[in-house]
Amino acid sequence: METGGICEEDRAAPAERARLCAWGKGILILTVVFAIALVSGLIYFFALSGGEPEPLIVENYETGQVIETRQEIFNLISTERTDKYIRADWIGLIVSLYIEAQPGTDFVIVETTLTNVGDTALSISPDDFGLRDPAGREYKQSKYQGFDPFPKNKLAPTETVYGKVLFIVPELVSGLELTRLMPGAGGEQPVLGVWKLGF
Repeated sequence: METGGICEEDRAAPAERARLCAWGKGILILTVVFAIALVSGLIYFFALSGGEPEPLIVENYETGQVIETRQEIFNLISTERTDKYIRADWIGLIVSLYIEAQPGTDFVIVETTLTNVGDTALSISPDDFGLRDPAGREYKQSKYQGFDPFPKNKLAPTETVYGKVLFIVPELVSGLELTRLMPGAGGEQPVLGVWKLGF
């Protein structure tokens, strides 16, 4: 129907467009609010996770090489691949009782010392160590039940700790590398130390 050359549909169009414009603004505002909430939530999540920053520096070391940073002095004394080790208990002091690896697996035992040369306590753990093979498979440390396990605690300034870390690996795997994340001091990036074990 036309009135004065203008149809009713054209007369209603501006009001319809205004309603659509209002809807569009509402959707835009909701989208912006949702995006801000999502970003804030991700920031909050990663802040709570307390994860270490990714190391930017990778250093290769040799067994027996003394490594000194502003925070610590670390030495990988020795490494051993075996199918058994002596269990630590009072009977083991008299008669050697062995813990044997499951069929198809080996134990890898690494012997270390660590001294805190910084001004504050240093958090240490056997979880700081890792093992990997040429295929990229990673092996986490397992509970070491022998004498002198590497502790999980706070190391006071000038204090030194001696301990062993245990890994369980497939018998046929070779070309293993030990890794350890060494903390930076004064806001410096941590260093990922890598040792080729030779077996």
